[in-house]
Amino acid sequence: MSPSKLKTEVGQIYLTHPRDHNYTALYEEALTRGGETLELFAVLEVDEPAALTPAKRLEYEKLAQILVQTLKKTYITAPLLDGEAFERALAAVNAALARLARGSRAGWLARLHVALAALHKNELSVASAGQAQVFLLRGDELTVLNEGLSETRINPVKIFGNYASGRLTAGDRVMVSTNQLMNYLSIERIREFLAEDELGEACHEIIAALADVKTAGFATFIFEMTGPRAAKVPVESLPAWVPSERARSTAKNLAAFAGSLTLFLLQLLWRGIKNLGALLKRSRRKKILVIAIGALLVLLLGNITLGAVRRFTDNKNVSATEAAAAIERSLNDAEAVLIYNDDDRATTLISEAEGLLRNFQGEQKPALETRLAEIKNKVSRTTVAENPTVLTTFSNIPTDLAASPQGFLGFNQDTGSIAFYNFTTGETKPALKGQNLNDLAAAVYLGPTTGYVFLTKTGKFFKLNLSGDTLEPFGAAAAGDDNLAHGKDLAALGEENSARLYVLGQTQKDIWRAGVADGVPEPSRKWLKEDADFTGALNLAVDGSIYLAYPDHVEKYFNGAKQNFSLSQVLPPLQNAAKIFTTANLQSLYVLDPARERILIFTKAGKLSRQITSDKFKELTDLFVDEPNKLLYVLSGGELLKIGF
Repeated sequence: MSPSKLKTEVGQIYLTHPRDHNYTALYEEALTRGGETLELFAVLEVDEPAALTPAKRLEYEKLAQILVQTLKKTYITAPLLDGEAFERALAAVNAALARLARGSRAGWLARLHVALAALHKNELSVASAGQAQVFLLRGDELTVLNEGLSETRINPVKIFGNYASGRLTAGDRVMVSTNQLMNYLSIERIREFLAEDELGEACHEIIAALADVKTAGFATFIFEMTGPRAAKVPVESLPAWVPSERARSTAKNLAAFAGSLTLFLLQLLWRGIKNLGALLKRSRRKKILVIAIGALLVLLLGNITLGAVRRFTDNKNVSATEAAAAIERSLNDAEAVLIYNDDDRATTLISEAEGLLRNFQGEQKPALETRLAEIKNKVSRTTVAENPTVLTTFSNIPTDLAASPQGFLGFNQDTGSIAFYNFTTGETKPALKGQNLNDLAAAVYLGPTTGYVFLTKTGKFFKLNLSGDTLEPFGAAAAGDDNLAHGKDLAALGEENSARLYVLGQTQKDIWRAGVADGVPEPSRKWLKEDADFTGALNLAVDGSIYLAYPDHVEKYFNGAKQNFSLSQVLPPLQNAAKIFTTANLQSLYVLDPARERILIFTKAGKLSRQITSDKFKELTDLFVDEPNKLLYVLSGGELLKIGF
């Protein structure tokens, strides 16, 4: 029996029970078009942690129905029942399931296992998602046909990625199965069952082996190519069709041929011109003949040139189409990974799409730009603060903000000037006016008894007496602490006698800690337990761990050692951060980015939660956060802004 006369004998295993922890479905149909037969197979499984509820069953039935209807419709309307029809069918199924995922919570995505197969003229094409399996038994050899086709994690907009195809011969047996079967039968047992003399016997043996399982459903097809058994030959396995590559290769070959032919004709024409003098001496009849041949050559050369121009234009159109497709792929993939909250991967894909779109001039550009902006907004999680409240305007343009229950201290490191905004009265008054404050380096609030404490550039601590408008020594070390001299920044953990002061050292290679006891700071001690280099560090925040802000990243240290920590990628990228803020009582990290006029809010695991921007953000220098009341206080130039978030 010739390969074209092979027939298919199909058996199925479909077992379900009332207490199944999975949903299963199968589909098989033979379609006839123009005397040709195409057979389609689909098996589907969705895992559940507990017994299926009626609502879940309805949801998964809809999923299976959409998959099967789309697969079938694509083939019925296919211009040709060729190999590329399978690729088009996968694309249609991907699009349909992506729409379904966007319109629902899509909890089934991570628990979906599907295998699809199409058989036409003995050519089998297979694709899979999740952990579904497709086996081929040829002779005594069992082969996994879908190996490497399923992604580790399903892409919501491209559930089926690659596919494989190969020719079947008489005697081949193929098993298309959901994942559940593999939990109860080993590969060796499957091979033994498939090797049974009769297909029906193989199905009965498998059903008998699963008879005691009452909490899992099974959906499996086994089909056999009937006819004389062929000699054992290797299984053909090809990746997904790539017609565009072949088209480009053909275009290059044609272009090379056209170029060679054009060069030859030009050389021939040049020789003819050089011999024109000789032609003029010949007889009239010969002259006419030669001139006619020359004219034909010129016309031929013109046609070839015109064809080359058209091909060049066509190639430009192909390139534009391919560029648009590449941008679409990046955007689709970005949307897909967002479903899994993979912001870093989404950011990378968006950057790829932006790079391609920057030089793209096709007619689809406006639509692609709009879609890119929509996806960027999803990734950036940007909120615009429309009308922040301006609490006050500091005349000294503070660089630092220190909060207390009574108000805010605005301190300018560059000029040493201080002003205090009082919550109760709403007034802002300068402090220590007329005094030389150039030695002041940083300030923190230590509690109602101690109040505001300043670190000087010589390593001394002073506390501010607001009512008396004076600075008073805080501690007995009149000479100061050399370890703390020229400290880059100061932060506190705790209040009053339980407070600990942390200073980013002058060499930016140390962090020093000084406890507070009996109302005065103790001698500082080196906090780090390992060597470090903080060159470029801008400030620190403390919540038990220490966070150091750099222009483009944040480092985390705990118990004197650096931790494996990073902020997730953001759009636009973080390049010029100014400060980081958090405390032991806050749940998030707050990063000030003046260059982008925004505040970035991250979880303490480093994942972006939100970005806040405002037209009022100008020359941002510092911030304070009241999380319980969802309020941000931001220094914007000389203005102190209050923003609800």
